[in-house]
Amino acid sequence: MGSVFGKESVKEPHFDIVLERKNANVKTSYEMRKYGERFAASVTYDGDSQNSGFGTLASYIGVFGTAKNEGATSMAMTAPVVMEKQGKPESIAMTAPVVME
Repeated sequence: MGSVFGKESVKEPHFDIVLERKNANVKTSYEMRKYGERFAASVTYDGDSQNSGFGTLASYIGVFGTAKNEGATSMAMTAPVVMEKQGKPESIAMTAPVVME
């Protein structure tokens, strides 16, 4: 099981840990993972609409009942879930304070 915002019940696809750094002397613990074959579903939506596209994908995999895909086959939603805005990048101002250690 994975941890998403403290919730310990999110399924994750199988992975092997390639490198693990967890020790009291290190400020940031991390691990490098190698995942097997995975499949992705994507949706394009109008950024101005109230539907973020999540509902469309959730319906496709069967979150709300019968899956709305070819064969009506339910699929598990696993972490990580990736959402990205495509198109021209949006510039943002750099603000103070900037802390470097």
